[in-house]
Amino acid sequence: MTISNTIKSLALVVACSALNAQAGVAPAPAPLPSPSTSLWSGSVTLGYDTDYYFRGVRVYGSGSGYAEDLATAALDLNYQINDRLTWNLNAWYGNSVADHNYDEIDLHTKLLYKVSDTFSFGPSFTYYTYPYTTGGGSWDQYEFGLEGVLTPCANTTVGIRALYEIESEAFYAEINASYVWKLTDRISLVPGALVSYVDRDSSKWTPESSDFNHASLFLKAPIGLMDNVTLTPYVAANFPLDGVEDYNSSQDDEIYGGVSLSVGF
Repeated sequence: MTISNTIKSLALVVACSALNAQAGVAPAPAPLPSPSTSLWSGSVTLGYDTDYYFRGVRVYGSGSGYAEDLATAALDLNYQINDRLTWNLNAWYGNSVADHNYDEIDLHTKLLYKVSDTFSFGPSFTYYTYPYTTGGGSWDQYEFGLEGVLTPCANTTVGIRALYEIESEAFYAEINASYVWKLTDRISLVPGALVSYVDRDSSKWTPESSDFNHASLFLKAPIGLMDNVTLTPYVAANFPLDGVEDYNSSQDDEIYGGVSLSVGF
């Protein structure tokens, strides 16, 4: 090829490029922006329990009977502050619908720091109030603590809590574990267990007690009714240990149960 032919070929390429540009040949499209994700998540839950046990103790109502047929409602919110920090807010209400002799409202918050992919922990605070009491008034409690969540292997969760209630000057510690066994895409079985320790070494308690408090076994069966809607029946067994028996010697090993309906968002 001669030099003149080469020059003609280059000129032809330049001319074609100019014509294409004038004809409006579009550049490569820019990538679409990724959809925004909310930093908030949570759930609303309604529940029913045949009996109300609080940390191994079967709760009395305002009269001489126990708080049975407990209807509950809860709002749980999580705010993702950053990749490692999550702020949790929870409001819980329980009412003994059998004879309306018990009311309780709990407001709970905690800040969880993600140490690793398998462990998070952080401080917590809970405010308890009991609007309906025998005397017609209400009373309050305030509890500070540290809480942690460990996932040592797939489908297994271990929870730890160390809590101190300032009004009664009582310390409570608990370790619990559960495993999710997936039966189908929508149905699972979740067996679990816990054991607790209590220290009521204070003049506000008679008698004082520093011992293992109680143990519990439970079996839940979450059923996914539709996206973000879960029905969870459960059965549990409560075993009072020395810490509970020192406080209430009349308590025996008991089996109870209930069901909850949760809507996530």
